Amino acid sequence: MSFRVAMNDFSHKRSRSVPRFGDTTGEMEECSKLKTFHPEPAENNIVSVYNNYGNNGIPSSFAHSCSHPNAVTQYCAEDTQPLIFQIRGQFKQFCETTSLRGVPRIVSTKDTKRRLLWLIFVLAFFVGCITCLIFLINQYLAYDVIHQPKKLYDLPKSFPSVTICNLRPFSTRDIRKLKAAGVVPVDMYFDNIQRMIPHVRPENRRYMTMLWTMSAYLYNLPETLDEYALGHSKHDIVKRCYIVYKRGTMNRGTDCESSGYWTKTRDPVFHNCYTYTVFQNLTDQVLNMEMVVYLDNLVEQTDCFDCQERVRASQLTGARLLLHPRASYPRVAEEGINLMPGTMTDIRFSVYEWSMMEPPHGRCSTSTPASINFNRVNYSYSEEACHKHVRQLKVVQTCNCLTQSLPIPTELLDKKLERCEAFRFPATIDLFNNFNTTKQSYFNDDSIARLVQSSRCAEEILTKLDSSATGCRPACVRYTYRPSITAAQWPTKTFLTWFVTKFLKRITTATIRGRPHMTEAEQVRVQESLDELQELLSPYEEILNLTRTGKQAEAIQKLMSTEIFERNFLAIVISRPNFDVERVEEKAVVSLTSLFSQIGGLLSIWVGLTFVCIVELVELGLNVADTVLHHRRKRGK
Repeated sequence: MSFRVAMNDFSHKRSRSVPRFGDTTGEMEECSKLKTFHPEPAENNIVSVYNNYGNNGIPSSFAHSCSHPNAVTQYCAEDTQPLIFQIRGQFKQFCETTSLRGVPRIVSTKDTKRRLLWLIFVLAFFVGCITCLIFLINQYLAYDVIHQPKKLYDLPKSFPSVTICNLRPFSTRDIRKLKAAGVVPVDMYFDNIQRMIPHVRPENRRYMTMLWTMSAYLYNLPETLDEYALGHSKHDIVKRCYIVYKRGTMNRGTDCESSGYWTKTRDPVFHNCYTYTVFQNLTDQVLNMEMVVYLDNLVEQTDCFDCQERVRASQLTGARLLLHPRASYPRVAEEGINLMPGTMTDIRFSVYEWSMMEPPHGRCSTSTPASINFNRVNYSYSEEACHKHVRQLKVVQTCNCLTQSLPIPTELLDKKLERCEAFRFPATIDLFNNFNTTKQSYFNDDSIARLVQSSRCAEEILTKLDSSATGCRPACVRYTYRPSITAAQWPTKTFLTWFVTKFLKRITTATIRGRPHMTEAEQVRVQESLDELQELLSPYEEILNLTRTGKQAEAIQKLMSTEIFERNFLAIVISRPNFDVERVEEKAVVSLTSLFSQIGGLLSIWVGLTFVCIVELVELGLNVADTVLHHRRKRGK
């Protein structure tokens, strides 16, 4: 009875004067009262009273509340304990109440063996979880990507630019001019250089091999010949060009000059190449493009004037063709395909759209320039063209010369810079027959030293400035064209006479219409080309006349023995079967969202850690901080 009265009196006093948090005076008064309070338990309740009271006579409910910093009596029972024991109590309480799987069992299990078993497995699970997390994070930091393809239907994209080159660098007219000027054939010129190399110092011989190029040959032509006027013109190569485009539900056709434009590109192997690009307002609607190409494969001599033993492409007859992104710089030698004369080549292409990622996963850039200029021609940006542009600028900046292996940026054309591989050794027949004069006048120590100095400088720059050092990056969206090629013999013999007659009439009409837009020199050259073509195809007019006069057998015999058209012409049909696009997207193997999802899955499977556990850890930190602050505050007083 006295125990209940005492407890009621205690509760009444506590409810009337509850100290505020941080009020140490009130706390100390209450604690002093509790320490001096000694209840008188009843005789039959001595055990229950002992169990319901904690140390120093404090009830267990109060003792439990002391473990919570926000409770009124939080420091009452712990004030007499060292700080380390108070913090340990906070951690013990955290282990008893945490949602981490297995941890409460370690604390609550009474049996030592079972407690050890739980401890071992929980630690093993934590180690396994951390190991998996390390592998996962390393995989993410590798920034690996996958290329995921998908097909987009009926999505019109730009028709590719088409670049065409004759595999023979010089036309028949050019060869006549070169012979008249006393110029030796290309391979004979290289043999003459080879003959002089043993008389050069061994350490300088490898630089002499840089003269085995078409650029070096053209550089050493007589001054009476203009190297830029040599080679096939566009009118020499393309005799007929026609495109078909879609307008609504109708298909319409027009000549290439009315729907696009041609640009000239100097190639180090094939010399003159020509690129056709459809106008921007039609490029998404073009279905196909048809061309008839003249190869000028006349046999007027037994030796090949422009063949090179070291360049296999120069030993062929035919055309070189490349499909590339609209208005981009053509890499004909590296990526082009060869077309055979006397055939119709059907090229059907599929459009591929490449969607790339920026660093750290990819290499692309969204801030690439719109265009790059070479030789006063504006090309759309590409990574390969950027490499060429940067390397040439670096060579000029360091060596004050131009390397012949790269195109010349427009801004450098007016600076009148020499070529790094410039070596004056005229490609004329008189020097070929005079060994001593050649050695003394051209292969002397001073001339070779100048060549070695500039060539070595350019070589060092190009070696150091690899693709990763230029700073060029691809655009994040780019297009490629995958061709599917078939070919058949063209045209059939019985179609030749009619076709050639119509063909000559169309070419003559087109030439007359185009003359007002040509310079006087172009008109003269086009007329010469037309006259040569009419003379070349005159046997087919004779065959037609024999047929008309009733001499059928003689006409057939002559037709079957004539191979002029088959050796000198080929037809090309470039088409897209549909407007579908194959989109290839670059995606991270482990994205940031995937990383968090997998981390959450690993933590949940191994140790049952969730975001709620983070709140529990925060609460533990706050509790420990409050305990430390209170301990310091008490010691300060």
